[in-house]
Amino acid sequence: MSWREILVEEFKAIISNPVVMLTVFGGVFFYSILYPLPYANQIPLEQKVTVVNLDKSKVSFDLERMVNAAPQVHLVSRAHSVEEAKQQFLKGEVSGIFVIPEHFYRDLLLGKAPTSLRWGCLFLLSLRHHSRRLSACWWHLGGRG
Repeated sequence: MSWREILVEEFKAIISNPVVMLTVFGGVFFYSILYPLPYANQIPLEQKVTVVNLDKSKVSFDLERMVNAAPQVHLVSRAHSVEEAKQQFLKGEVSGIFVIPEHFYRDLLLGKAPTSLRWGCLFLLSLRHHSRRLSACWWHLGGRG
């Protein structure tokens, strides 16, 4: 028998065996559906966040809108200072603070990566996701400048 004939015979044996088919294909299918079910409710959604927009430019308001479009974030209030927002956070009115720094638009036009301050569980739970999202927003906003 040649190698080709051996491979064909082995493939036929695997395909014709229902136990192997159920284990290989059914197991992968059931595992991919059943494994994530217990974790489905652990994704933070609609977290109440207050925003402190120290820049007050059109671009910073566009960034607010983009961040608010994420299903994990709901911007519920606008504070005029970081201290005011921190008090809202400490009282439990919001679960996170998003600060758009002064000179945000200028730094964006100069090619500097604008920084933002974040407090709260929302940003700790999904910091990686939000960092990527904010980077994409900054890139998008910078392209318009």
